[in-house]
Amino acid sequence: MIKNVHRVRVLVACCAAAAALPFQFVGAAEASSPRDFVALAETGAIAEDGTVTLSGTYRCAPGRQGAVFVSSKLIQADGGSGIGGSFADCDGRAHQWSNKGKPATAATPGAARGEATLLRMDTSRGLIPIPSILATDHRDLELADAT
Repeated sequence: MIKNVHRVRVLVACCAAAAALPFQFVGAAEASSPRDFVALAETGAIAEDGTVTLSGTYRCAPGRQGAVFVSSKLIQADGGSGIGGSFADCDGRAHQWSNKGKPATAATPGAARGEATLLRMDTSRGLIPIPSILATDHRDLELADAT
């Protein structure tokens, strides 16, 4: 049950971030630490059931106020889909991340484009969290069959 609660919290946070995308640059004036980064691996995996896994590394400065997430997106053909989200541990050290999800449009093995974003939900200005992008990575990647 705790695992399901965690998944629901991540899902709610990702949905809130997606809904607030028009406002994503409101917090862009915030100085990000030069130690903040997110990197997307050059390969992803697609399972037999269509679930896509994207992964990489990230680092964020310690002492961040508000929740920090690593979100990812897969772009293939004419469409893009969010591929999960995960909580980030902001301790100043590099960590691995991995997100899984089924794209809205079926993905196929081969060339794709991916995006990874390190996103902080800023609650310092009131009750409504405002997404603040700490780091992004956009790259071409190869989707391979998961074995």
